[in-house]
Amino acid sequence: MRSVTLMSALMLAAPLGAQTFEGTVTMRMSVPDGEPMEMKVHHADGKQAVVMTGPGGMDMRMVMNMAESRMTTFMSMPGAPGGGKIKMVSPMNNAGEGAGAEADLSVKKLGTTQTVAGMRCDDYEVTDPKTDKPFRMCMTEALGRLNMPMGGPGQGNSAPAWSRAFGNRPIFPLKVWDTDSHVAVEVISVDRGTPDKALFDENTPGYMTAPGGFGGRRN
Repeated sequence: MRSVTLMSALMLAAPLGAQTFEGTVTMRMSVPDGEPMEMKVHHADGKQAVVMTGPGGMDMRMVMNMAESRMTTFMSMPGAPGGGKIKMVSPMNNAGEGAGAEADLSVKKLGTTQTVAGMRCDDYEVTDPKTDKPFRMCMTEALGRLNMPMGGPGQGNSAPAWSRAFGNRPIFPLKVWDTDSHVAVEVISVDRGTPDKALFDENTPGYMTAPGGFGGRRN
């Protein structure tokens, strides 16, 4: 359960700030009662594409178009309608929208650094007054801002509480862990270079469009 809490805190949508990094970041995420999952975050031309394989052979690709505040999700789900290939489009809210009570998070710089995947990062402790346990993040400004949305396809996504607590700076977490040293997310490699343009295609053919759920028309 604690890994889910940390991942939820980390992986809410965050609009892109000044994005200069171009390449691919590979991350390992812990999964409760399961094997760790790998996720690749591709950056190019002001867009971000997140690719992962989930349980049961589900493949997912999410394209974040920050200029147009739009996220397009492509899923290949064995046994789902439309041959198991579903497309969903949802809005991405701007930074600061939908802040609510989550804005109460506080951030403390710990004064220590780490080297993760060959990159230096600064350690921070993030505290939520609604819980009794803080979590920690090692942050770098060399990769822009993580845009991985976890609000769910078809739902509006606002900047996460931790992003607002950091002043919506273009920062990227290289590692997220709790005070028991349980690592929820960690970057394992950073590859610079231009990713395949097809990863950022928002109109990939062969998927059923699902405006509010499964089903719909095939592109």
